[in-house]
Amino acid sequence: MKKINQLFVLVVLLLSIHTVFAQDKVFDNGKLVYKMDMKRNDPTYGNMTINTDLNITLLGKEMKTETKMTVMGMSVNVTYIINKKTKSGVILLESPQGNMAAKIAPENYEAFMAKQSSLVDTGDDVKLTNETLTVLKYTTKKAILTSKDGVEADVYYTDELGVIPDADGTGLGIKGIKGIPLKVQVSGTDGEMNLEVVSIEKGNVDASLFVYDIPEGYQEVDYSLFAAGN
Repeated sequence: MKKINQLFVLVVLLLSIHTVFAQDKVFDNGKLVYKMDMKRNDPTYGNMTINTDLNITLLGKEMKTETKMTVMGMSVNVTYIINKKTKSGVILLESPQGNMAAKIAPENYEAFMAKQSSLVDTGDDVKLTNETLTVLKYTTKKAILTSKDGVEADVYYTDELGVIPDADGTGLGIKGIKGIPLKVQVSGTDGEMNLEVVSIEKGNVDASLFVYDIPEGYQEVDYSLFAAGN
């Protein structure tokens, strides 16, 4: 189960990649909406299905990632709002057990993002191919990403949208791939995962979407509780 989970983390959690390709075209004002289905063979709970909606909204140095996950009939919503200019942010969690929130202060920002970056080491083994696939209206190229544990992921990416500048935190920056992944397929002995973009909106992002105050009805906790891998 560990192997397939590593690739699952690659897409869902806030990951980081510090390599940004130099090109003029960037995607820094828009919204990407993904659907993800994961089937997992859990030795304790048996066959499990996890359905996830992943929304990523970008405006300049601000990023909002909304993950709505349904696991065994239970819904969990996690929202990250990050400002890379001020190096601050807020995390919101909604679950049947209650709502929690944490602020990321400038003095904690680098450590928090470094924690996300350290979670997944794919082994930097990326094989680029000439195979293409149309996703929505965009032409994608296939890359085969192999983790250090030998799990392969087929990643279909496009350079027609440009790149996400400083892709830290989006889960969409993969070293060795020049562009934005629009479709990812992973299959292993302990499960499979399929992720695909269902909507792409360019421009006209409303700045009011980026609110860094903790809403009423949330219990404030320390940001370290949300540092994945704890």
